[in-house]
Amino acid sequence: MHLLHLLVFLSAPLAASAQVPDAPEAGAGAASAASAARGDAQAPEVARIPVQIVHDKLVVACQLSAAKRIPVNLFIDYEAPVGLLLHNRAAAGIVAENEDGTPNPITVHLPDLNVGVAAREVGDEAPYEEFTKWYSKELGENAVVGTLGARVLSRYHVVFDLHAGFLELSAPRERTTSAPGSAPASDRPAAPPAGTLQLACTLYNDVVWLPVRYGGDGAGKGGALGLATSRYDTLLAREIADELERPAGDIGPVRLDELDLARYVALRPAEVDHVHPDGVFGLTGLNLLRHFRVEIDRVQRLVRWTPTAPARFPTEDLEYFRARAGEDAAALATWLEAHADQRLAGEAAEFLLDLELDRAASAETVQRCLAFVHATRPADLKATGALKSMGRLFERGLAQYVVAAGELGLQHGRADRYPDAVHKIHARLGDVLLAEGQRDRAWKHLLSAAFGLPEDGALNLDLARYYEDEGRPTRAFSRYLQALLSAESGPAALEGLMRVQPLLPEAESFSVDEIEKRIEGKVLGFGVATRFKPEPGEQLTRTSLIELYCNPHDPGELGVALARDGLRDHFTPEQLVQVSYHIAEPELVALCNPLSAYMNTQAGGGFAHRLDGLEELPPRGLARHKEALYEACRAAAQRAVRAGSEHTIEATAEVSAERVRGSVTVRGPDVAGGLLQILLVERCVLYAGKSEVVLQRNVARAALTPWIGGEDFAPVAGVQTIPFERALAEIEAETRAFHAEAARQGAALVPAIGTRIDPRQALVVVILRQRDTGEVLQARRVEPTYVEELR
Repeated sequence: MHLLHLLVFLSAPLAASAQVPDAPEAGAGAASAASAARGDAQAPEVARIPVQIVHDKLVVACQLSAAKRIPVNLFIDYEAPVGLLLHNRAAAGIVAENEDGTPNPITVHLPDLNVGVAAREVGDEAPYEEFTKWYSKELGENAVVGTLGARVLSRYHVVFDLHAGFLELSAPRERTTSAPGSAPASDRPAAPPAGTLQLACTLYNDVVWLPVRYGGDGAGKGGALGLATSRYDTLLAREIADELERPAGDIGPVRLDELDLARYVALRPAEVDHVHPDGVFGLTGLNLLRHFRVEIDRVQRLVRWTPTAPARFPTEDLEYFRARAGEDAAALATWLEAHADQRLAGEAAEFLLDLELDRAASAETVQRCLAFVHATRPADLKATGALKSMGRLFERGLAQYVVAAGELGLQHGRADRYPDAVHKIHARLGDVLLAEGQRDRAWKHLLSAAFGLPEDGALNLDLARYYEDEGRPTRAFSRYLQALLSAESGPAALEGLMRVQPLLPEAESFSVDEIEKRIEGKVLGFGVATRFKPEPGEQLTRTSLIELYCNPHDPGELGVALARDGLRDHFTPEQLVQVSYHIAEPELVALCNPLSAYMNTQAGGGFAHRLDGLEELPPRGLARHKEALYEACRAAAQRAVRAGSEHTIEATAEVSAERVRGSVTVRGPDVAGGLLQILLVERCVLYAGKSEVVLQRNVARAALTPWIGGEDFAPVAGVQTIPFERALAEIEAETRAFHAEAARQGAALVPAIGTRIDPRQALVVVILRQRDTGEVLQARRVEPTYVEELR
């Protein structure tokens, strides 16, 4: 559809669109359909829908709606065993499913017709996004987001008029019940127009099939030809081509009644993933259908073929199929030189390249193949296409050809419709050349890429490695820090930061506080302006505790982490204390330790988020859920803070680079099964995971009591005092031993990065809880005094 037509369609009112029933039974139609079957003068309403062929696919522009409405493009795959296949991003755009997973009914808004679908089927995003990227000009302003298939289209009386650029949908005709020759003429279907071939069809697995004859003069053998629109080429089942020893598909006449299909198209041998009791001959392609007006009456089991364009046999297609079938590199190259602008040229060039690579051809031959591939791409997609070739060659481990393909793409980078394509080529070239040891060439490409992709994680990681090897730790540190902000490069960037930190002129540059300032505004955050304030005259006697069991590789951590940032703004540490225990789900990480494993076991295992040991809070969520998560946690915490406590906790602590020590005093009545826990918690730890959370907050590191579970609460005259002291090196060694034991039991090894405790980030958290129920009765957070040395 041209852009002008699309804009006219989108601006047209849709309120008057005809609503078609969801699933009409065979033989049941509207009153207008019944009158048409009797031959009455009043014809049924027909929705005449503009369609276009875009790079061998039949596409319709329409709108989709559920809770919301968006303009889109859909593929029309008449034989596909789907209703409405829709990828997740488009489904989210219309709210195809509710938060609990229940589907919302979807409407496909076509010109003059609204099609109802009870629920979508899930489609892979990648093919649709790739198609949209490559053919955005032809598609207009909107992306291809899904496929309309047989389970929807089979509801209708369908006409494909591709020569005119239309698909026609109307209500199914009413089945004729009178025996042929015995009923009045008005009870029989109207005779087809002059020049139309009317054929009986069969329906099998929701596909419409027509009988064809082939072999010799076209009258020897029979099979079933399926009516399909998902491909451009008309397919011949490969087993038939092999049986007739015609691997290129040139089997002679193929008779659809008196119509010879072989005059119109070159049949393409291929695997056909359909079955039919009479044997599958093949499937129609758009190249055949665009020569006819094809009317499909599923109720009457009839298909009418009316010629709309003269036959012109595509000799160049057959020549290509012959060269391909024979895997004849010379013939393919000759064909490409003669037909570089033909529809199949791009495919032929890619096939020739793969053929020569598989045969380990000479560098000169491969370079020639790369030039063929490059030449067949549109002028404004040559850089984008080069990126695609580079990726395929990189996966095959052919670095020298990755560079050659990239250099071809750079020649046309300014003309590419996607401005970032040239920067991505520079980045890939820099990565490959750096690995090959060509450092100067690599640096030039990486620096060129950085101007256009300043926040690309992999690119910044490569630049950081270059500067580190060059002995420039300050520049390396800056690039590693940028790479840390991307999930895919974060873990490697963290290792690099640890390596270059000792080499920096000022070691303080690596402090977590300094890094937090540097990345502010570059990572997702959530702050709130409101503060919790007691009511006038209200005395708060309780500090509540929120405990989170999480993992930095869990995508569901991000929403909760953002909500907890909001809680940190809203409550003071005297009102609410937060602790995070890192668990080995989905995998073991450096932040897991004996304390976090023990506490997770006590809590029942798995992800959890609890207030004062009892009240369950949302344990996971996406970034878009942060406000709702925050509100749920805030409301619960406000109630808990106001509940009061009979106990008070006083604590003092000191910390140095070597150890932490202090004393805790608890006052209040004895508690049956009371337990006093003293934990070393790190305020902020730099640890990048797949969750996109870079700074892990309030990380539980170790118990500061002799037993990991704590000490019995046994006050004498209402008071209990417990001293504590532990060496930080001992805690770090304990954590590494925990990781080693987990590895012996089958867990993946984790690097030591993240096990080091920063004494300047150290906190002491004291918890008084009821042992059996886990209920927290009082909590307190203490910031230790930092001293150079503890004696």
